[in-house]
Amino acid sequence: MVKVGEGSLLSGYPLLFHGGFMSYFEELVFTRVTGEEVIANHQFDNGYSVSVTASPSKRGTRISGLYEMAASSPDNTEVPVDVNGWLTDEDVDHLMSKVAALPANGGK
Repeated sequence: MVKVGEGSLLSGYPLLFHGGFMSYFEELVFTRVTGEEVIANHQFDNGYSVSVTASPSKRGTRISGLYEMAASSPDNTEVPVDVNGWLTDEDVDHLMSKVAALPANGGK
């Protein structure tokens, strides 16, 4: 399971449930960038977005079933969460649910 650092924007936010578990990972559409590198982007209603990638040169490959994910805020300032790597699809789902639960407009 992915652990999000204490004091980060993502700590303490629950998973989102809408009549059952909402799988953000299954909604991602990956496009091939080069060779084995793939990327998918998702924009949430709260203005935050995530980029999920897999590549032999990153912290996760599709062959191994692991991914890397980064989040960005509505005002393009850094989200106080490191880029997370070596994530399973369940880990990506979990983190995406936390990003989706953040307050709109960066909590401002």
